[in-house]
Amino acid sequence: MATPLDTGLLGSFSIIFPFLLVFCITYALLVKTKVLGDNKSITAIISIVMGFLVLLFPIVREAINLMAPWFVLFMFGILFIVLMAMIFGFSEGDIMATLRSPAHSHINVWVVGIGILIVIGSLLTVISDFGGLGKTQGGLTVSLG
Repeated sequence: MATPLDTGLLGSFSIIFPFLLVFCITYALLVKTKVLGDNKSITAIISIVMGFLVLLFPIVREAINLMAPWFVLFMFGILFIVLMAMIFGFSEGDIMATLRSPAHSHINVWVVGIGILIVIGSLLTVISDFGGLGKTQGGLTVSLG
């Protein structure tokens, strides 16, 4: 199936999207958790290095390109479910209280589980496209360890 990245001018920029995604997610996580303190320059440097590391490994880059549209569809599904609940009269506070309550923790487990399935499925698809583990592709050996 052809994606918009494959068919148009965006195909030439497909290498930039994984870099930006990893940079933004890494930067946000490091700033939010304050692992490195309040020093944002070190956080930015580490995030840029992580983004460049993604560019060096074609399996990771292709896996990110494959899983990004699935996560967008998944987030749209969650958004529509929340909007449907709000149409039926639930407020944002009711929805957040439900998601935070221990009695409804199975909802969070399902969301995380589907996210893990998307990641594992994308990795396995890309690894199989590269010829499997332990096979050589262009002089490079594909392995997880």
